[in-house]
Amino acid sequence: MINNLTIHRPNTILIDCTPGQGLVEHNPDFIQQLSLSVGFFPSFQWVMVMINWLESILPASKAFSPERGEQLLHILDTLSKASQNIDKAKITAHRPVIIFYDFHNLLSTIEQKGEVKMLAQVVFGWANKMASQNHAHVVFVTSDPFAGATTKRYVESRGGTVDVRMLDEYSSQATKLLNKITYDKKNLSFEEQLMIIKNVGGRLTDLLSLRSKIISGSSPIEAVEQIIQDTIATIRSEVFGNSTTAFWTEETSQQQKSQFAKTRAQSWITFRSVAEKKEIDYDQLVNRVYEGNEEPVHQLISSNILKIIINKKTGKIEKVTAFSPLYLAAFEQMIKDEQLSIGLDIMVKKWQIEKEMTKLKQYEDELVKLRSLVSQGYLGESEPQVIKERRKQLEGRFQTSITKLAELEEKLDQLTLSKEKPKNIKSNGILNKLWS
Repeated sequence: MINNLTIHRPNTILIDCTPGQGLVEHNPDFIQQLSLSVGFFPSFQWVMVMINWLESILPASKAFSPERGEQLLHILDTLSKASQNIDKAKITAHRPVIIFYDFHNLLSTIEQKGEVKMLAQVVFGWANKMASQNHAHVVFVTSDPFAGATTKRYVESRGGTVDVRMLDEYSSQATKLLNKITYDKKNLSFEEQLMIIKNVGGRLTDLLSLRSKIISGSSPIEAVEQIIQDTIATIRSEVFGNSTTAFWTEETSQQQKSQFAKTRAQSWITFRSVAEKKEIDYDQLVNRVYEGNEEPVHQLISSNILKIIINKKTGKIEKVTAFSPLYLAAFEQMIKDEQLSIGLDIMVKKWQIEKEMTKLKQYEDELVKLRSLVSQGYLGESEPQVIKERRKQLEGRFQTSITKLAELEEKLDQLTLSKEKPKNIKSNGILNKLWS
């Protein structure tokens, strides 16, 4: 995509920060990559090594140090002067474009927080200065779904502005691929293409998988069903199953197991809500379902199961939806599979009962302590008004919790009875729904 957009555009620099190319284990290599992209020859890092060797003054260190920070600023300052000279000379009508590719993922792989902060402050601060003074366009391209929020935090604190663009998954390449797929020696009809886009989406990876299934002899609708079932298997493994529990040992604590059960229940509530509403409010999801803990939600987003929708005006995360139409179709099919959905609903009810029991125990323990203090005369001859009000409040919460617990246990009993009844589930039950 970047090559296609910049191939005929002059004065464009691409700085590749992709982790896994030595940029993580040896952070100075980022300076090396930056200096080569800018045009230093020999590379800036090589020159610095020679100077250090000749002068034998600057000591070596493992991470980004002030010296390396100065190196970074020197390279960026050189790039800034070059951009200004191009702009002043009016060499071209196009303002210089500087693209940092995968810079945010590089930040996420560096373990030392001090290094991350220094690197982010220097690069984002420089980018803000370049853009605000109209010397160049600075673009950050990344697959990190939270990159927009990170960039805004650093840039807007310096009075700058950030334009966040989320790239659509459907592309002209997807259209070309669909037009090339044939079944029974015929091109796919418009209705079949529409059905595929609705249920699979436009990701090339998914469409290539669909094509291979059709080449193997499946009809378009059968291929779509197979891909949906494959996606369900992936979700069940990553979120509910063996990909986590397979690594449990005798040393795995009960707290870890309890947290996993809690996260599974929260995930199923989330998938149900997304399937029913298509989009759900991010803040409500975090606060009501995940009890204020954003980490499990971010894990689902980073795993490409869910996707965030950002408010273009504020740059904040506003909604959460399925990662793609394929995952939305998978959520919907999971709900339609009665045995699976009932089993997961039972898991949710058990977690909710456990949570309510914990609250009940807390209320009970505090009531016992208050009554003990009053009965033993530690608070005076009579019960103080503030203690009396607190006791009544706790008794009210205790009774509400008991009522809620009884309702949850009743629903659990109903679900358990439903699960025990034999069901006639057809493996191709989804086929009649795909065309609707």
